[in-house]
Amino acid sequence: MNRRPLLFAALGFLVLLALTLTLIRPADEPDRGSFFTLKEQIPDTLTVVYGPDSTILVPGGRTGWTLVYPVRAPADGVVVDAMRRRLLELDAERVYPLTPRKMDTYGMRISRARVYAMYGDGLSPDTLTIGSFTMNDAFDYGRRNSDLEVGVLDARIVRTFLLKRTLDLRDTQLLPFAESLVDTLELFDAEERMALRLVSDASGIWRQTHPYAAPVRGSKVTNYLRSLNHMNIHRFMTEDANFSWEGTGLMAPSARLRLVARSGHVLGLRIGARIPDDPELHFAVTQAEDRLVGVSPTYLTALQKGPADFLEPVQFPFGLEAVDTVWVVQGDSTRFLWARRGGGVEPLRDALGNWVLLEAQQFETTSGPLAGKVGELRWVGNGDLLAAVEVGAAREGRRPLRVAAGRHARAGEVLWVPDSRAGPLWDYFVAQALK
Repeated sequence: MNRRPLLFAALGFLVLLALTLTLIRPADEPDRGSFFTLKEQIPDTLTVVYGPDSTILVPGGRTGWTLVYPVRAPADGVVVDAMRRRLLELDAERVYPLTPRKMDTYGMRISRARVYAMYGDGLSPDTLTIGSFTMNDAFDYGRRNSDLEVGVLDARIVRTFLLKRTLDLRDTQLLPFAESLVDTLELFDAEERMALRLVSDASGIWRQTHPYAAPVRGSKVTNYLRSLNHMNIHRFMTEDANFSWEGTGLMAPSARLRLVARSGHVLGLRIGARIPDDPELHFAVTQAEDRLVGVSPTYLTALQKGPADFLEPVQFPFGLEAVDTVWVVQGDSTRFLWARRGGGVEPLRDALGNWVLLEAQQFETTSGPLAGKVGELRWVGNGDLLAAVEVGAAREGRRPLRVAAGRHARAGEVLWVPDSRAGPLWDYFVAQALK
């Protein structure tokens, strides 16, 4: 039997198989590696074209980058710098040749986005073109400059860092300020009356000075300032001060805020009516930018704060280690209760420690002695009256206290504490003082 035809057929099959494997190898074995980079670490100009927006950015300004088109304004330095870092080393999963027949397949004839990096020292610009995407939507096609190849780019990276509209690249911080540099916070109600003023001294200790003088809890003020610093603009209504205030509700705003820095620089914010064509937002204007913007209605709630949101809920800032003696006063009678160096009974010391930790659940302004006063606790340290705490009769499960005198007096307010804790302690102190 002649086996030559069978042998030639087998050889032909092997040649065709080898040729086929060679042709399909680029699709089966990814060509991974750096696909796009910038010629310099920081370009002189970055231009981002995406959707209907064309945005031009240059280095510099308060945030590190500045928009120069379509409006001159601070850019979001974090977002722009994240884009720049990705452009410095953008990897491709695969690289395919780009032929005229494939221009539409890869979306390069009508692209989705382009990023241009321009340099001022004679270097040619770098251009990244973002075209269409793969069938599984996991990758986007990208083209470097006018090269005749496309890279298969991770869609998560492209869409997170590169596909940016103007608003995405713009600094939308509503109140740009450094929390540590603010020394005055003022809030106003809908009638433009001051509802609250908090002032920080040179050592950073905050106190309330309006509607009355009182200590505040510093952490509450710090957290509030931090929340103000994270407020964002949701819509830019105008780009300058030439706008009509009519219909905005800003002439008599629902809420107003004023911040004063130690340098004397003032930041202000007014929040007005809902925007007719976007009722999820409110009109707002800042004193620094003086342009009309739209903000979330939650910001209106944030500005409608009062003393109770910041006041120190404990009666005084010292603990028992600062106290030498405690006295109980009822009518004209003043009785000794406890002395730090007098061999005081341990349960009594524990009870006094629990009294120190009482926290007010409600505050009330007052201009005179405590109504329904049943007695007083006087706390003395180093020969000085630290606090004279008036104790009132319990009402509806609460007991009123007023630090009427002493170094840590807060005579302008009544602190309402739970009587379930304060009542038994007060009765115990009176009974111990009578012994």
